[in-house]
Amino acid sequence: MMTATRIEVPIPQPDPDPDRPPEFKFIQRLDGLVEVEAETIEDHIAAFRAVTSEMDDHYWAQASVAASVSKKYGKGEYADQQMEKLASAAELSVGYLRKIARTYRTFTQSFPRETDLYFSHHRAACDYANPSEALAVAREQGMSIRALEEWISEQNKKKAKKKTRKAQRAAQTDFLLHLEHVESVIEDDFMKNCPIRDFARRVYEKGWLSEIKFELRQFNRQLNVDLIRGAIDDDGARTLQEIKEATTLAMSDVESIVGQLVATNEYEWVKKGGKPDEARGDRGIILHKVGTAVGT
Repeated sequence: MMTATRIEVPIPQPDPDPDRPPEFKFIQRLDGLVEVEAETIEDHIAAFRAVTSEMDDHYWAQASVAASVSKKYGKGEYADQQMEKLASAAELSVGYLRKIARTYRTFTQSFPRETDLYFSHHRAACDYANPSEALAVAREQGMSIRALEEWISEQNKKKAKKKTRKAQRAAQTDFLLHLEHVESVIEDDFMKNCPIRDFARRVYEKGWLSEIKFELRQFNRQLNVDLIRGAIDDDGARTLQEIKEATTLAMSDVESIVGQLVATNEYEWVKKGGKPDEARGDRGIILHKVGTAVGT
């Protein structure tokens, strides 16, 4: 048994002729195949859309069946067996059935459908935190299903990366507080209360304290470097002013660190059109991560 494969090719919008609505007719051939009778390209497009619309209803109907099985049998071994029976009979994977069941539930219980988009758009949108937002982007930008999947994948990667950065910053902040605490203990306790001043100066001040202060300087700078990377990669800051606003760092610190990142070839200055340029004063010059496509 063969399953129908949906044609996911954007159909061009014709200029409707108000004096002649599109006309087409499907006829059944003797060999069992269907043949269309149509004259103009507008007629053919209307016929194609009619089939596409019917196929979309077919996918939603299949999804309703999968959702019904999922709801009726719930979870557990017995429920898995029933879904496997349906998958075997339909020659589809259990994973696919669960996904279309989820799509049906999502857009009948939590979010409205986008009638101008395919079922497969809705199925892909379920992989995004806000399916309605994903569908709105797809509609506004005229995305194909593949383009929407790529957009969702990229957005999810950005969110995961941002979450990781946040966790790293939290751990770094804890260590920074520890270093500052050690610094204060050395200054306010060990050095002040040591009965031998020479020992305090030689061991605590020139030894321990100087090491701690060095680590604090290095650590604070690394924190600022990571903050600037996050502003560029996660928040989309592309100019020195945007980075300053995103990080709240002093412009001198921003310029120094960005200069270091450019010098080590991690980022480069390019014109908005993508051509490398060193003239950072030009308003059309933005930061770009080396090794990635211009515009990302």
